[in-house]
Order: sequence, then C-alpha cells, then structure tokens
Amino acid sequence: MHIVLVRHTTTDWNERGRQQGQHDTKLNDKGEEEARALAELLRKLPISKIVCSDLKRASATADIIAEVLSKKVVLDERLRECSFGEIEGMTEAEAFAKYGDKLKENWTKNYKHYDFKPYGGESREEVLSRHLECLRDMDTGLQDWVCIVGHDRALCTLLDYLKLDPKLPLGSYKTIEFNGQTKNA
Repeated sequence: MHIVLVRHTTTDWNERGRQQGQHDTKLNDKGEEEARALAELLRKLPISKIVCSDLKRASATADIIAEVLSKKVVLDERLRECSFGEIEGMTEAEAFAKYGDKLKENWTKNYKHYDFKPYGGESREEVLSRHLECLRDMDTGLQDWVCIVGHDRALCTLLDYLKLDPKLPLGSYKTIEFNGQTKNA
C-alpha cells in the first residue's frame, strides 16, 4: 500500500513553541490556510482513503483535505501524538528548567530512543506499536493510496523505524510504501 504521511498544520501552540502531545489544540487561521494549500498539492495523488488522529489539529487538517479530494475521513486514536505527560503545555525552556538534563536526553530529535513515562507520558515503543498496529489493520490492497494525517514525534518515529529520513515539517507530506512486513521509500 502507498501511504501519504501528512503532518497537521499550524496551531497557536506550534507558534508559541508549546508541547502539545495529546493536549487537544485546534488549528489557527494560518493552519486552515496551510491545510487548503496542502490539499491542493495532494490532488495529484490517487488517494483512496484518509485516516487520521482523533485530535482536533489533525482531524481539522484531514477534514479540509477530504473536502478538496471528495473523500471521507476515518478517525483512529492510535494515530495520536506521543503523550508527553506533565510536559504538555510547556515550552522547551520551561520543561528543561523544571526537569533538567535527564529530559534533554528524551527531548532531542532522536526518534530511536526516548521515554516520557517518567513524566506521565509514553515511551517510543508504545507510540511505534500503536502506529504500526493501525497500519497493519488497514483493509487495503497493495495498490491503494492511503493518506494518514498525524503528528510530529509520532510520524517521525514511524519514519525512523522504516529507516527513512525522520523529517516532516508542519503541513508537509511524505509518500512511502508499506506492506506490513517490508518498507521502502
């Protein structure tokens, strides 16, 4: 199956540098405009299905894409962002001031090793497990194109696991192939 991984567009918390995690923030006006522009780019792909996180910022991005592509959206909570626990709502500076160097090890853009469980959040393994489960549960054929709308750390963790470049800026997309066992860029 062909997967189009889409990172949601801009929220006020993105602009303020606040960690959203599973806190349910919504798109701002800029994010809505970005989603419309992104949807126009996605028109060129033969997307047959749109599946997204049930968090507002992802589902609103998906709804705008779905409207332009005349598709329905399927919500799946397994596609939520990594839970950061007590860190959610904090800026990087606030989190480092409160939790110090131990947090810095988890905070880096290293998607191979992180664990937010000490702060009431999730580990890398939990985030990756639920995303892979969602992909494997999709009822699609090998030629189907599925658009998945999700979040930064979660999607970048998946990309890293698939040995692909784990960079997915706000409002961007990356196309991959996935058959449940093997993976290719």
